[in-house]
Amino acid sequence: MFNKITFYRKMKGGAEEAMLTLVARANTLLADISRRSQEIPSVFRDPRGEVSSIIADFSYLKSPDILESQIARNERLNDLDLKIKEEHLDLLKRFYDCFESIERYGTDLIQFIDDLEEGRFIQQNLENILQREEGKQLLAEAVYLQGVILLYIDQQIPGDIRERLLVSYYRYCGQSTNNSNIDTVCQLLRSAGLLSGGKRPVNYPENLFSRVSIQKPVIKQLVGVLRSEDLYNMLPYYPQPEDRSTALSVQAGMLFIILYFDPQILRLETAMMREIVDKYFSDNWVISLYLGMTFWLPEAWENYKAGKQAINNTTTNSDVKILASRHGEKLLNLIPRLEELLLEGAVTKKIILENSLKLINVVRESNVTLRWIFLHSTALTNFAAGHKRTRQLYELCLKELKIGSKDLFSLLVLSSRLEQLIREMFQKILQHRADMWNKLKEDSSNRLKELADVFGGEQKLSRIQPNKKLQSWLQQRAEQISQLDVDDAEKSSYIAVQLIQALTEARSFNQLSSNLQVIQYLSETEKNLLQMVQLVSAKDQVLVKVQILADFSYGWELVQNFTQIMQSEIKSTPSVVSDIRCVFIKMSGAMEGAVLRISEAESSDLLIVSEHYSRTLVTFIRKVLQVIPDSMFDLLDQIIALQAQTPEIPTRLEKDKLREVSNFDKRFEIAKLTHQVSVLSRGIMALGKTLVGVVQVDPHKLLEEGMRRELISRVSLLLHNTFIFNPRSKERFGELTDKVTKSWKVMESFRKSFEYIQDYIGISTLCLWQEEISRLINYAVEREASMFLRGPTQFHSQYQSNVIPIPEHKLNIDDASKNFMGRIARELIGVSEYQNVVYAGEDESWFSMKPPHSLMVSESVINQLGLSIGVPGIAGLSRLLGLMSVQKMQNLVEVLQKEILEEQDVFKLLDQTQEHLGSYSDLVPYPAKTYGTILNKISKNIQNISVLIVSLGQLTILRQLMSHHLSGSARFQAKLLRSTVESLQAGIITVGQTKESGFREESKRNLVSELTSITQWIGLDQPVDQIYIPSPVPIRNLELFLALLIIHQVSKSVYNPSTGFLLSRRPGEMDLFVLVQGVHVLLNHYHPQLKMKISKILKQAEDSLRIGGDTVQADNIHLFNNCLM
Repeated sequence: MFNKITFYRKMKGGAEEAMLTLVARANTLLADISRRSQEIPSVFRDPRGEVSSIIADFSYLKSPDILESQIARNERLNDLDLKIKEEHLDLLKRFYDCFESIERYGTDLIQFIDDLEEGRFIQQNLENILQREEGKQLLAEAVYLQGVILLYIDQQIPGDIRERLLVSYYRYCGQSTNNSNIDTVCQLLRSAGLLSGGKRPVNYPENLFSRVSIQKPVIKQLVGVLRSEDLYNMLPYYPQPEDRSTALSVQAGMLFIILYFDPQILRLETAMMREIVDKYFSDNWVISLYLGMTFWLPEAWENYKAGKQAINNTTTNSDVKILASRHGEKLLNLIPRLEELLLEGAVTKKIILENSLKLINVVRESNVTLRWIFLHSTALTNFAAGHKRTRQLYELCLKELKIGSKDLFSLLVLSSRLEQLIREMFQKILQHRADMWNKLKEDSSNRLKELADVFGGEQKLSRIQPNKKLQSWLQQRAEQISQLDVDDAEKSSYIAVQLIQALTEARSFNQLSSNLQVIQYLSETEKNLLQMVQLVSAKDQVLVKVQILADFSYGWELVQNFTQIMQSEIKSTPSVVSDIRCVFIKMSGAMEGAVLRISEAESSDLLIVSEHYSRTLVTFIRKVLQVIPDSMFDLLDQIIALQAQTPEIPTRLEKDKLREVSNFDKRFEIAKLTHQVSVLSRGIMALGKTLVGVVQVDPHKLLEEGMRRELISRVSLLLHNTFIFNPRSKERFGELTDKVTKSWKVMESFRKSFEYIQDYIGISTLCLWQEEISRLINYAVEREASMFLRGPTQFHSQYQSNVIPIPEHKLNIDDASKNFMGRIARELIGVSEYQNVVYAGEDESWFSMKPPHSLMVSESVINQLGLSIGVPGIAGLSRLLGLMSVQKMQNLVEVLQKEILEEQDVFKLLDQTQEHLGSYSDLVPYPAKTYGTILNKISKNIQNISVLIVSLGQLTILRQLMSHHLSGSARFQAKLLRSTVESLQAGIITVGQTKESGFREESKRNLVSELTSITQWIGLDQPVDQIYIPSPVPIRNLELFLALLIIHQVSKSVYNPSTGFLLSRRPGEMDLFVLVQGVHVLLNHYHPQLKMKISKILKQAEDSLRIGGDTVQADNIHLFNNCLM
């Protein structure tokens, strides 16, 4: 809170304008540090594993080549380094810009002081600057804020994190930009040895402050000004001697910081420190700086002889007991007084006008007491907790206060309510002052005119004789009243007071005092005139006083300690939200000090800084009010349990059985719980639309966000805990179906309960359900997909939100997946592996290989899974399997190139075989022996590639099942969407097939990209025909190798009438139908002629074997060839 009284007067250039700009920059920097501290990525906050080998501190600068060479030699580290750079480079630039701005502020401050001393400002120097009120304030603030910036960044972005951020910036772009400031930035912001939760480093923070070398004479002059003057003219607002420390609290905080720029004063100047402590810290020993940073003086000055001696003199046990007990008694006395004032009708407009000073005194006393207890009784900081004397003071203070946290919270709420009540009523008075004035003036004038008519004989009134003199006198007074002007306050007030005195004296006249009606008219006119005097004296100054006295900047951070109390109060009595709303408004007033100088400087950063602090406060409001959605969900759990025990009443029912199925008791319990949900929703609505800084808080939106946050938290935890599988389980498929069924039942119960309560809370919960479940699953898919893609992960996720975050759950060390979606996908793959199951193409299902050949994976399993995770989940699984297919396809092409081209024996054998087989229309002599000899030589190569092809076929079949499910869902639930997309897809394909048209324009390419995503969601894609990678380089003799692979696998298989296709003779060796699908997908990536050549080679083998007498083998090859084509 800086000078809330003195309004900024526009300065015409010069030193004061330069100082104002500096101070505005400092306040903007503090907001930027706060904003940056919320964006620190985990890789820089706590690097672990391989990341710790890349993210280095300033030790890197001693020998950078060692780390660079280590990364260059290790391909994995190099890829990880590139990924970190790609993801965080923009963020690192923002952090560096913030750090560089801090360094530049210190440089500019020192340069400004040098310019002042060297006389570069015309007729302005340090001496006359310190003689002017604005000059003293701004110069002291500029130096003070330099210290606050250094302390604040050391708290919000610790030294080790700063070093990692700076080194990473230097590695990724600092060297290429040749930034000359990076050395000075690193020198200023290197770690000062401050560790979270540790003790204060030696000579901290003076060593940190010494990095900005402000001239000592300037510091001494500022200390002299601060210790001898009331810099912000606050004492008139705190007239009581015991309130002096509160009045000078801002100035005391500035002095506390500035003393560290010249620590010799703290060490050696005993008399000066005694004077400072007696003036500022005689009855307090906890200092609050800039929006809630707190320091305990006994601990902070422990290593400074003069400071320690001075503060010890005022913190003896006897003094502390007296102060604590006095403030504790004050608090207990204030609470009933405030409760009495806040009763309905206790404070009205009339009372405010008549007793504004008394009300202001109550506000002052409440806030002085609140501030002292708040600072001296809340939890110790890390530094203070490690200091023995400070702990003793803290414990003694708590003991002597004899109050609880709820008492302190009650004082906070009651004082906030009174302040808000005075503020609202006084604003209404000021708003309608002219109307009220005119009404009172007209009424008073008319009364006197009526009396004048009575004494003039124009109106008859019993026992009153006409009196021309009285008539004339009353008419003159009426005329005077009618000429009173509210805009000319001083003159009108003076005349009104004279008229009151005249009317009081006139009542002593016999003719006036002898009639009760005349006396009543005169008395009411006097009351009207008195109200007019009070109205004309009602000015904005009262609101300014309330604003100054209600300052809560010291509690910006400390109020977090009362979150649990607030939530418990709201949970027990939801309507108390309207009272706590006043606390939020009181907190919003604390932001004014942070933006005041920015506003005065007319900086473009005003809106950005205001929005940041406003949104910070809104985040706190959300945190407090989250207890309402949390309580709602607890009630929903009970409703779900009761609904499960209460069967629905059938549409047709015999009358005699109505009572039997009605379950009145359980339905009453459901109704009771539903009413509690409704009461909770009304409680948050009591907040009303509240302007917090520059952000308006809408209670309806808060409730909806809270519901979303709680829903996403509970559902994500449910899915995470449910879909955990044991790959070594013997009943693996049964475990999968059990978990899918369990999750579906719970999710369906959730959805039904959401639908049930939507009318009672005024929110479209089904829409909310669909949006959040879709977002959760899309986020899980995106996180899982990041394992296959290089690019942004969680930090840049389009589905993640700061307001409604999707939680991250702890994973097992051996878990290959990042979340439940990956685990489901891998479990589906695991239960459908060809070693244990066989695929029946006609049934589109996998069956167990062992009797009784039970059904394992089929479309029914996918349908059941769809009931649990919905369309987004099935579409997400299909996408994950598609990414796995991309990876398999890439590996397959690489292995084919290696096996065919790089293996010289295989390469030569294929060339020889090509010559031996001759034309594909020729018959092969002795086919069984010929093919057997060739296959024996390359059987190992064939087996390796067969496994990859079968894996590709397995993924394709699973995706095909999911596509069928999505297609069926779209037919029944989104007919119009499906038909529209089908038509659009057909049109685009037609356009794309014409020679003169294409999709070179970016807009058309975007259309195709968006359409592809939609077609996958509604099952219009064909996974078996999908292209996963760009066309690979043609491989010599690939068609011959693949044909030999097929012949080899067919030779080891027999026809199975149950599946309608070929099965390997040895159970679990190979699934030929899955192999066909894999070969088909592989050949889609090559020219169509390759498939035709393979078909010809297979036809040659079939004819040769048939003529050679091996008709069974020939029939099997024929069957495979037909299926492939």
